[in-house]
Amino acid sequence: MESDERAPLLLTRTILQPSTQHTLACAAVIAANLLERLAYYSIAGNLVFFLYGEPLCWAISLATVTILVLTAITYYLGLLSGWISDSYFGRYGTIVVGYIIYIFGYIVFIYVSFYFEKFEIHDFQNVTYEGTSCNSTWQKDTRPPVCADGNSPNCLTALYVGVILVAIGAGTVRTNLLSFGGDQARSGGIRSTHRFFTGYYWSLNLGAILALVGVAIIQNLSFFHGFIVAGFSLVVSFLLFTMGESTELRHSIES
Repeated sequence: MESDERAPLLLTRTILQPSTQHTLACAAVIAANLLERLAYYSIAGNLVFFLYGEPLCWAISLATVTILVLTAITYYLGLLSGWISDSYFGRYGTIVVGYIIYIFGYIVFIYVSFYFEKFEIHDFQNVTYEGTSCNSTWQKDTRPPVCADGNSPNCLTALYVGVILVAIGAGTVRTNLLSFGGDQARSGGIRSTHRFFTGYYWSLNLGAILALVGVAIIQNLSFFHGFIVAGFSLVVSFLLFTMGESTELRHSIES
């Protein structure tokens, strides 16, 4: 038997100790994921109640279809954004663009909720606002506004723009952030990879719980303040991701 035939057929896996750089990069991705999931489920978890209730007054069927549209675009964008990141912009650039689109979508929700709550704190007599994006009619001496039968859904165009932007941003960030974090952890060896994915999925579930419990309580009192809290968490998530740039590894675009 030749000496080279004594070598094992499978390569021995080497466990490397993760460096401080790899640890910081993985921690930044995990923290960014937690805050991004909090922002996403703050909209997805209570979107039907936000659209169906006063003063937006959407039909329950339309509100239900809207959350399905949000979910569908989010998951389909995972495939498209993954291909774009591998073929054109790389994972880091795709995630940054996704965050920017995401934040613009949140601005729409914050603006619409602020617009209605601003008018709810005043007395109105047959006040009507009509525009290309928002229209709403308040009944005399009624506060808060009451949904009248047959009214068209308020802010339909603006809110659908917001829903689409949030869905595009969430699908892009969610898909590529996991792969990007895996690149960081893999550079630190098997042990680092195991720790990263454990922390990543814990952060994913923790972010959802904080949104569906903590932020939902705030939204029950004021959707505007609930969206402010969730929007702030999204901005912090973006800053954590970009501030960790000095410790993060960027791999070349794969063909």
